[in-house]
Amino acid sequence: MKKLLLLLAICSIGLSFNGFAQKARVGVSGGFTLANMNGLTNGVQTTGDFLTGAVVGLYVDAPFAKHFTFLPGIYYVQKGMKVKSSGPAAVSYNLRYADANLNVVYTTNIKRVKFFTGAGPSFGLNVPSKKVTKIGSSKTYTDITFGNTGSEDFKGLDLGANFLVGIRLPCGGTLSVNYTQGFKNLSYATGKTIYNNYVGIQLGFLFHN
Repeated sequence: MKKLLLLLAICSIGLSFNGFAQKARVGVSGGFTLANMNGLTNGVQTTGDFLTGAVVGLYVDAPFAKHFTFLPGIYYVQKGMKVKSSGPAAVSYNLRYADANLNVVYTTNIKRVKFFTGAGPSFGLNVPSKKVTKIGSSKTYTDITFGNTGSEDFKGLDLGANFLVGIRLPCGGTLSVNYTQGFKNLSYATGKTIYNNYVGIQLGFLFHN
């Protein structure tokens, strides 16, 4: 509950400015993700294989200037990766987060279709996640631990930048593509860094006041 309240507080910062509440509209979106993790191990670049997942969220569209909109949102998103391996076991880290994205978006009209592009910081709070090990038809699920003591599998809060492009139809329907790159090293291991990144493709709807 504390994590959820923190996310709500982050996303409501911009809405405290005069005029935002009157102009703001609420939207929902959902789709799928292609996630991976990259970093360095003793100076050597390392990366996993792509892992597919889901993303669903709630956002606020709050214009603050001509063509410009503040677009905070809260999203449930799966990140992580599949581990590259030539052995019989297929291992994936299904890292799930509640992401707060604080985007500033530029919107332009071409006839009645609105095209938008934007960027902003992303704050990810971990939610229960699993390591999945598959051997043949057998799957084993292991809880993944997050924290800041050094004994966990990964560090807790994820920090990054989010970039997005999309279109919005007159009816309120939206299609968007976003890329989020993590900037926080999530590994405690000496000589190793690892960062989240993912591409999301979402359909959404922006409700009219």
